[in-house]
Amino acid sequence: MKFKKNKHELEVAETPDQIMEDTAAEELETLDEREPEILDDVSASNDTEVHKRLGDFSNENTVIEGAPPMLKIDHLKKRYANSEVYSVKDLSLELKPGEVFGFLGKNGAGKSTTIKCLTGILPFEEGKITICGYDIVKEPMQAKMNMGYVPDNHSVYERLTGREYVNYVADLYRVPKADREERLNMFLDLFRLRFAVDRQIKSYSHGMKQKICIIAALIYEPKLWVLDEPMMGLDPQSTAEILSYMREHVRKGNTVFFSSHNLDMVAKVCNRVAIINDGILHCVIDLSDPANRETLEKRFFEISSTEEERRAWNV
Repeated sequence: MKFKKNKHELEVAETPDQIMEDTAAEELETLDEREPEILDDVSASNDTEVHKRLGDFSNENTVIEGAPPMLKIDHLKKRYANSEVYSVKDLSLELKPGEVFGFLGKNGAGKSTTIKCLTGILPFEEGKITICGYDIVKEPMQAKMNMGYVPDNHSVYERLTGREYVNYVADLYRVPKADREERLNMFLDLFRLRFAVDRQIKSYSHGMKQKICIIAALIYEPKLWVLDEPMMGLDPQSTAEILSYMREHVRKGNTVFFSSHNLDMVAKVCNRVAIINDGILHCVIDLSDPANRETLEKRFFEISSTEEERRAWNV
């Protein structure tokens, strides 16, 4: 039994919860001491620094034309219970093999709702979604075996170590032991997480948790990689590493569906970009033509800004 002094300097027994909290705090302090350079600056969304580290991939043509779509959404409609308003209104999309597809919109535009429908988390009223030809409603197991999903929050078992969690996911997706070890070692080096992989996830920083989620989503080599605002709270180096791996993933003939509200980041790495607002898909812009970058910025502002914002900018 551990004891600690209270405010009257009497020694009292700590509860199990308090012991766990103290242990987690001690572990995090140890991480701080051992690897201070990798801890994530939550405020460090420095686009200029990210661009320096990343380079420009938007003109790199990896798209496989004429092949069946990796993701196909037909006339998706989604309305939450007790609401008369559709959160997603008649949305249709096709994603090609070999492309990073950007899904751009301000917060509340309908991005996360769309993603939760295509991943099978939310039911939907109308439409059809297929992943590598498998219907997410009628063939959910086959569809999900071909898809890796990184949510905008950390859906992990924090009492497990990073290694245990990745192995748990690898077991679910039947990844052979030799393959998972090789892939895990590669990702640990890529994301600078080797020093912490055998520690409990509850002791990780925000960015470290995000990285272990990404590793788990990639350990079974999904053909479709879905990311919902994955860069929140990451430092520039970590952000550049993840964006760079998106391009590496599509070079293998896979597809990335990248949801974000960050215009500069999307323009830097995506082949095509869809703009959504108030649940409506307004346009899809092909960035293989450099002239369309200016069009993307203009259309995003026109679609996503309010009348008051446009007046403030004299537009």
